[in-house]
This record gives sequence, C-alpha cells and structure tokens, in this order.
Amino acid sequence: MSRKKKGLALWLALFLGVSSLTGCGSGNDNMTQLSQKGADIMNSSDEEQDTDVEPLKTKTQLPEDGIITQAQMETIAGKDEKFYFVGKTDSGIGYKWTYNGSQIQNPVEQKLLVQCTEDGTEEIKKAANNAPYALKVTLEKMNLAAPAKLTLNLNEYCEDLYQGKWQKDSKTDNPYF
Repeated sequence: MSRKKKGLALWLALFLGVSSLTGCGSGNDNMTQLSQKGADIMNSSDEEQDTDVEPLKTKTQLPEDGIITQAQMETIAGKDEKFYFVGKTDSGIGYKWTYNGSQIQNPVEQKLLVQCTEDGTEEIKKAANNAPYALKVTLEKMNLAAPAKLTLNLNEYCEDLYQGKWQKDSKTDNPYF
C-alpha cells in the first residue's frame, strides 16, 4: 500500500472516529433533556426537598392510607427515644407500631396499615380444635426501617364478641364466654 493510500486511510479513520464521538443530533434531543433533568436533580439540595416535612412526634396518628414517608422517617432516624404510630382498623381494632429511633438505620417509607377480618378463618378455627373465634390480620408488604413491635388492642373487639356470645347463650354463667 502506498504512502498516499495509508495517509488517506488514516484520515478517513480519524474522521469516522471524531464523527462517532460528536453524534449527528442537534444537541437539543431527548438525551440532552434527560441529562439536564438529571443535572437539576443532582444540583438540588436536600434542604429544598425536606422543607415541607414536619418532624414526627413521639406519638403519631397514622393517616388513612397508613403510610409514613421516607422523609418523615428521616426526621426520627438515630434519635434515642421510642416513637409510636397508632391507627384503627375498619372493624374498630386499635393498633400501635413502636419503633426505637436509634435503631432506624434505613429510613425507608413505611406502610403501617393493618386490616383485621374474620372472613376466611373457618379453616383456622377447625385446625384450632373448632375454636369459636379467629381473626385474620393483614399487613402491607414493605421493608421495615428498623425492628418494630406491633400491638393490637382487642379490648373493645373482644367485649363485642363476649356480649354477642353471652346474649346467644344465656345458660352460661361466665359473661366472657
């Protein structure tokens, strides 16, 4: 191959290499817009995003959907005290989630809604020697931010059950059965 052809081949290769790096777009395509949005996100400060988040109190009434946001959890992460999130099921059963703030290492969104029902518990009653009562507890799928304790307050619920049983069976001397 002659020197002239080698030089032309080298220039052609160099031209193709530079062309592939610069691209053929106008510079205002979707990639640029996405990159600009990414840059805007990267340049925004955490302070701007967290200004609307009110720090959680020691005892917090859960919202209807039972969700505590990541930003809210960040307000209690690392604090050396207990935090309580209280709610009530559709059937009137009270419940309370307890978190120790110092154990919150991963303040992710928490879905703390609890649902209780007696529907679909017939098999459970049979398996428990024909137990007269059973309760199905349903929790939302989530990752816990820390070890948590769930407490159900069945007092009012059980009183209603006992009164119903007491009224049905007047021969029973025990008002709790």
